[in-house]
Amino acid sequence: GGAEHDLCRDAIYDEFQRVGLSPYKDPFSYVDTVGGITVSVCNIIAVKEGVQNPNNEIYVIGSHYDSRENPGADDNATGVGCQLEMARIFARQYFAKTIVFAIFDSEERWEKTTGKHRLGSLRYVAQHTNDNIQGMVSVDMIGWQAPSPNTNRAYICGRTNFNSIRYDLQSALMNYGGGLNGSLSTSDNMSDHYSF
Repeated sequence: GGAEHDLCRDAIYDEFQRVGLSPYKDPFSYVDTVGGITVSVCNIIAVKEGVQNPNNEIYVIGSHYDSRENPGADDNATGVGCQLEMARIFARQYFAKTIVFAIFDSEERWEKTTGKHRLGSLRYVAQHTNDNIQGMVSVDMIGWQAPSPNTNRAYICGRTNFNSIRYDLQSALMNYGGGLNGSLSTSDNMSDHYSF
């Protein structure tokens, strides 16, 4: 919430347009556990269609732009900034499979009637249950350096049915991460990948 929320939403949308993608806004609302008020929020989605995609295979890159109890620099302006840079680079390239850039709202907030949170990604998944989503990468809190023994560690979380993409990410970090170590975890409750 707050005055910065809509400014942030619009800046993300404008940046996707600036790099040559065609984003859309997906507004929704829910009743928040804090104060029981109806909150209006909005996901921002941009799709980079695959050029050779006979099975309509989709890979989602997700971040959330809401924050809680902090200015949001690491949780999660870092993920949004990374994703916008990926969109800038990827917009000029061609990929066999479709890539969805999804910047979710309300990852941090809780819905009063259901007790659920990660509301933006839950909404996206509910809208795309018949899509052939092959994997999802949630870019969240990437600007924070954990103390030892977790220094330079990136947690690659998720269910074992996504092992293929998890192993590929671990390998990419090993080869191109500049000392960043990919640590596999089956925890699925840390961010928006939970919804997938």
